[in-house]
Amino acid sequence: MAGIFREIRDFFRYLMMPIESKRVLFYSEHAGYTINFRPIIDQLIQKYDLKICYVTSDPSDPILKAKDKNVTVFYSRTLLTFLMGILADKTVCVMTVTELNNTPILKRSVNDVHYVYVFHALMSTHMIYKFGAFDHYDTIITAGSYQDKEIQKAEELYQLKKKRIVSGGYTRLDDIAKEYQKYVAEHSELKGNKRLQILVAPSWSKTSFVENYRDSAVKMIESLVETGFDITLRYHPETVRRRQDIIDFFDMKFCNNEHIFIEKSVADNKSLLRSDLLITDWSGISLEYSFGTERPVLFLETTPKIHNERYKELEIEPFEVNVRNEIGQSVTLDKIDNISRIVYDMVNLSETYREKIIRFRTQNIFHFNNAAEKTADIIYDTLK
Repeated sequence: MAGIFREIRDFFRYLMMPIESKRVLFYSEHAGYTINFRPIIDQLIQKYDLKICYVTSDPSDPILKAKDKNVTVFYSRTLLTFLMGILADKTVCVMTVTELNNTPILKRSVNDVHYVYVFHALMSTHMIYKFGAFDHYDTIITAGSYQDKEIQKAEELYQLKKKRIVSGGYTRLDDIAKEYQKYVAEHSELKGNKRLQILVAPSWSKTSFVENYRDSAVKMIESLVETGFDITLRYHPETVRRRQDIIDFFDMKFCNNEHIFIEKSVADNKSLLRSDLLITDWSGISLEYSFGTERPVLFLETTPKIHNERYKELEIEPFEVNVRNEIGQSVTLDKIDNISRIVYDMVNLSETYREKIIRFRTQNIFHFNNAAEKTADIIYDTLK
């Protein structure tokens, strides 16, 4: 009951705030989006001294406990539809939630609010997102040039109202890249003196290697350990939330193996930073890892992540499909027996992959290492 009383209090606290104190509002569906929003909020405060409203539906969101005189935080879950429906006139509302106005829960305000979408993944816009996922936003801040082309093509093909499309980059990628450079500088003495570190980070649901092919996953991980690798199995947050049976199975299977580490939280980047290679299926972590650390990815060919069956109508190959053989290579599940040799060969070719990854990143990703400032500038210009 304490939660609903807090929501009621925060609902009326928002209503009573002066208009000028709530001109910029961020909404976060869950704590995982904090890493996307925090750098942008920091830039808006440091560069423009703006007052920020931050609404979260996750009681574990770390911003709820943060002490910042420029950020007023509200918790809203049960009353979210009502709160978002009456956002104040002339508000700029920044979100990373798709399906605005397409579901009963998240509707546009009855007042004059400008909605800004910020991407929380480097994936394309037309295959893994539902049809019409971005149609009701006013401004889309894109992470890469491919997203611009896809959104513009969809507007033309389906005769949609044109949105303001502005290149902003991807703050999460910048953070990983900066952390990685610091990690390399601090751990240079370990180079060549350690077992190779392999990160296994699957997606979830129908595309997930560990959820749908767990016997093959066990065989692959055990084979890599026997060859001399240390393995970190990093679950997708949705697997942790929805599939306790999978968690229990791998916990039991690997609990006594000192060379296998299991991660159930993505709040920390250490496993990304120390790994020599990533093995995944269709998870968006592949792009963050490869473009952030400039290291290769081994892709397992499972069922692709498709949430829009009409994606082929755009006649544009999704970025996450196109990129697979640019930043690494793909293997079918019947090649699991050779996985150790494939991994060795890829690690030995790391420098060759690095050159390709940097080139591909430069060609496709906006404002690398400057995304937070660029995105903050766009939001501030929108406010004006």
